[in-house]
Amino acid sequence: MDSLAEKIIHFLKKQILKILIDNLKRKFKGLIKTAILTIIGYTITVIGLIFICLGIVKYLSEAFHLPVWVSLSLSGVILLLIGSISLLIAYSKLKI
Repeated sequence: MDSLAEKIIHFLKKQILKILIDNLKRKFKGLIKTAILTIIGYTITVIGLIFICLGIVKYLSEAFHLPVWVSLSLSGVILLLIGSISLLIAYSKLKI
């Protein structure tokens, strides 16, 4: 009787361990996919902001005949405002 109970307990332990490992694998794969997509998203966003900054500098330099340092300062302020607004939006969506 003891050996049958031990076999059942051993079998149940194996099944529970297998289920836990499968769930952990699935969650880990999802976490890795999310991390990769987040990194790709941030990279695309940074590249886009660089092009926006360069476009603003070129436009301000040519259209308004401003020196480059003034154009860079204005584009920096614009990007600072965009970043601040994004931070406030992200902070407001956090559930604390």
